[in-house]
Amino acid sequence: IWVTEAPSQARDTIYSLAKAGGSASWQDFQEWFHLYQAKRQSPKAMARFLRRRVEELTYELPNGFKVAPALVLDTTSANLDLENESDNSEVGAAMAELKQGLTGVPLTLIGHTPKALAKSDVSDVTFRGAGAWEADSVATYFLIHDSDTDIRFLAIRKCRFAPSYSE
Repeated sequence: IWVTEAPSQARDTIYSLAKAGGSASWQDFQEWFHLYQAKRQSPKAMARFLRRRVEELTYELPNGFKVAPALVLDTTSANLDLENESDNSEVGAAMAELKQGLTGVPLTLIGHTPKALAKSDVSDVTFRGAGAWEADSVATYFLIHDSDTDIRFLAIRKCRFAPSYSE
């Protein structure tokens, strides 16, 4: 479930993945990804909306194992109506509402880094706004653009598990 401020851009991205050599079919991707237009709402209302979508899209395997969809909020500011994204108590309460309302469901929050951070060490990169965005998460990943090589890579900054690799 991908709740995004740009569903057409997300659809184009998914379509491009489907066109890559050796990938699954476009029909498979359409079945796997469920795109929704972002609409700023309270964390409680967002958790309710997502819980309903999870219930609708969860399916059971022949062995009885239930498979719930993963969730992506792209971006936090487009989806969560917060008065101040830099207020730790407000962000912490929002994170708690999402985690408690979506127990056991994988949730990815996409946000921005501060504009002032240009090229810096991964350990210096941070999520824009309150530190609670990162403090209350299981892991943080940053998409980094190396302007010297024009390559983008995903880097892990914080994680509560032992990763096989960091970049």
